[in-house]
Amino acid sequence: MLLDYVEKYDGQVILFDDGLARYIKRSRPRIAIVASLNKAMCNLQDSRESESDYYRDLFRLYDEVVVRSEYVLRDGWLDDLRDRRDSVEIIVNQFCVPDCKHAFSHISELEEWSHRGCCGEGRPCYHLETASCIESRLSENLFISNRRISELCSAGFTHMKIAGRNSPLPLFLDTLAEYFFEPTGVISHIKRAIVRDFKKESMMGFEALFPFSIPKSVLKGL
Repeated sequence: MLLDYVEKYDGQVILFDDGLARYIKRSRPRIAIVASLNKAMCNLQDSRESESDYYRDLFRLYDEVVVRSEYVLRDGWLDDLRDRRDSVEIIVNQFCVPDCKHAFSHISELEEWSHRGCCGEGRPCYHLETASCIESRLSENLFISNRRISELCSAGFTHMKIAGRNSPLPLFLDTLAEYFFEPTGVISHIKRAIVRDFKKESMMGFEALFPFSIPKSVLKGL
């Protein structure tokens, strides 16, 4: 039923699973299928020397491929896909730490957190020591600068998007603001650290001033 609607309104599907991609390709050839960023993040754990070949292989099945931000930020690597530039998608504000070794577990836990209605504790990379270190976040992050975006556009890579579509609305608005006004991404980690401290003080009975206007329903999930 879902595919009926996707096909009727000329939509796309973003997929992780090759088996499902082959099924849609065979049964609904009009539907464009996109290889998810999660697919590359989780599958390219051991060796990334042949990352360009990995994406080229995906193009045999997928109409578009979302490439890792690390790949985009390395000088010259995207040149290998210049002939497929109209089919390459780029995330400009990836929050994960560079070359994260635990991407699969983080993505799985965040999906479970989302399915629970964002209640309880989600555990993305900012809970790791390397991600919560401000010096590390300033020097190593996966936010793509305006200058880099201009370079990519000049080379013909123009399909870019902001991550965060699965976030609750208040957090998604924060995501937009963090990218627009603080493109290193550090502010999100600072905010969450402050919020955690605020919650601890509140539980101890202190009348702390809440630093950000996040609804209580969302605060419970942080």
